[in-house]
Amino acid sequence: MKNIILLSAFLFLASCISKNTRGPSSTESQPKHYVITLHGVRGNSESFGDFHQIVKTNLEKIDSRFQVQVFNWTYPVGAKVEDSEKNITWSPHLIAKKFNQDFFLSSQPLIPEMGPQDKISLIAYSMGGLMAMTWYYDTMFNFMNHPELAYSQQDYSLLQNRLAKVENMIGLGAVYWGSLDAEFGWSFLENGDLSEVRNSWPKLRQMCESPAMKNLMAGQSLIKNMTSRVTGQDNQLSIQEKNEKFVKSSVVAACESVKWLGENQFTSRMKTVSSPVLSGLKKVLTSAGNVSMQEINNMRVTSDVINEMRIGRMRHVLTPELREKYKTKWSSIVGVFPCLGKKDSGVTCKEFKSEDFKKVNESLLSIFSGVYRRETDGPVMSPGAAADFLFYTELKGKENQSIRYEEFMNTQDLQKISHVNNREIFVENMHATVIPALESITGALKSIGQSGAQAMRDFDQSLGTDVVIVNKECADPKQCTHPNYKHILQELARCESSENNCDQEILNQYYQVSKIEERNADSQLLKDEMGGFALVLNIRLPAGYRFDAAMKAKLLSYFQFAMTNQGTGDWDTNRLDMTSSPYAAQIARPNEILSSYAYLQRYQDSSVLRVFFVGRAWAKKGQEAAAQVALNGGIPVRFDVRIPGVQSRRVVAKVKPTYTTYVDMFMK
Repeated sequence: MKNIILLSAFLFLASCISKNTRGPSSTESQPKHYVITLHGVRGNSESFGDFHQIVKTNLEKIDSRFQVQVFNWTYPVGAKVEDSEKNITWSPHLIAKKFNQDFFLSSQPLIPEMGPQDKISLIAYSMGGLMAMTWYYDTMFNFMNHPELAYSQQDYSLLQNRLAKVENMIGLGAVYWGSLDAEFGWSFLENGDLSEVRNSWPKLRQMCESPAMKNLMAGQSLIKNMTSRVTGQDNQLSIQEKNEKFVKSSVVAACESVKWLGENQFTSRMKTVSSPVLSGLKKVLTSAGNVSMQEINNMRVTSDVINEMRIGRMRHVLTPELREKYKTKWSSIVGVFPCLGKKDSGVTCKEFKSEDFKKVNESLLSIFSGVYRRETDGPVMSPGAAADFLFYTELKGKENQSIRYEEFMNTQDLQKISHVNNREIFVENMHATVIPALESITGALKSIGQSGAQAMRDFDQSLGTDVVIVNKECADPKQCTHPNYKHILQELARCESSENNCDQEILNQYYQVSKIEERNADSQLLKDEMGGFALVLNIRLPAGYRFDAAMKAKLLSYFQFAMTNQGTGDWDTNRLDMTSSPYAAQIARPNEILSSYAYLQRYQDSSVLRVFFVGRAWAKKGQEAAAQVALNGGIPVRFDVRIPGVQSRRVVAKVKPTYTTYVDMFMK
């Protein structure tokens, strides 16, 4: 019996030694790289296409030291946000709890243990960006603003360890700092307020009735275009003819919608939409559209959730010990609107194949922010999709002082102190094709959605068919035309780090270049065309302060900018620059849709006024080099806040193209 026990002990010891001395090729001894995707609105397990099947193989070829494990994590969206079984509404904070439970805290967690070299990367698409940001800072600060959700000290310690393992946060058209579309729709969907619709409709009508747009639409009609597609008449056209017709058809569809609104006097007579109509719209939005009202609310530029994340990110980068402990690299892949019909085969948007295409682009610029192009991938304006921003924040006691330009800080600069180099990468693409939006509709409309997506793809292969859907062809760098996949690979691999031993040639093949330094040339070209910025104010008013209805209607009039208007044209109104400046700048242009907005948020013991202004800045002719230096460093925007009943304050804010500037201030 004694010999049997000794033999068993010997065999057990031998097996342990064998396990601990396996060669470097053993997958059990290899460091793990956990890659997690988060989808957007209406998302599901299909949202990333074939991405999960191919990225593991690609990454393990680029850097063979890591074993890659990919998770396609889904969370409640749309109709599932209202969870009747659990009697809860899934907020981003509850989704953050679910993430931690699924991956780290359950009895069978998806990531049970982590070794010293293991790491985590998150890829967050669209609304997934807000979910990722919320998870990151709710976890870091243990639900500071929601103590009812806080963890025990034991669980919190474990989660702090896991959070410190997050090496990459990759936004993909991410809603970090809000969507103008969500803000635009919220006031209407929440209570039937049509004020923003009434403000925007004349601008859209003016665009559609311009001579250039009428010439573009001559001989076109929505019914005629639908018929030619369904009957197959379009199959006889060349690719160029199909593409031109697709663009014209899109303009016709948009302008006929504007015309319908006018004929039904949707904007002129009706101040609000009746409760039954509004209730019906919300039901359709949730059931057929699979979009929850709560999701729209969360993604507003002025929402509570986004404001909390701003404060969390500032606290993180301003606290040295937190900055050193949590050294995640935030990579923002920012989509910008394609310039269809551009003359060259690259990404620039300055010359066009025809006057029609040029006029379409100019018409879009007349009502949306941008200098050379509409600076958005659709729902998300470029500054809202960049994780970094400029900011000023204060404690009570400075209400009598002006806010100076020199007091503004940059989250990117603060993270560089800890040797974390965040990146903005600009890509020309669409936020999503019409196919996902029409998947619940059968028949001709779905057919049109598919043909439209194919027309986009034929028009310019670099556009792909969707920001996020990666197809199997991207397994081969020579076949992959998806605009974002190569950037995702590059950021996941972190090959710029001297610690990583990457096969750079694989990445070079995806970028179709021979040198590493050439990989981001297209992104830089796009960045040079960017001029849009956003100024966001979080104004804390004295306890007990109340607005009356008349004041609330005039909120925006209480902000007086130092304007230097130089004429009456669209490029000369609301000018902020001086004659001696090498750059020009505008803010809150009257012709632009939702270029300014104010929202009063009342709490139990205080009121907060949240305001945003959209602006743009560009180089004056012949002064491009000097202007670029100034714009890259940030430029001043001076204004006075003169709210009735409180002391006025002077602000000289620092703004920068592609960034938001956040001002958190007190009034007394």
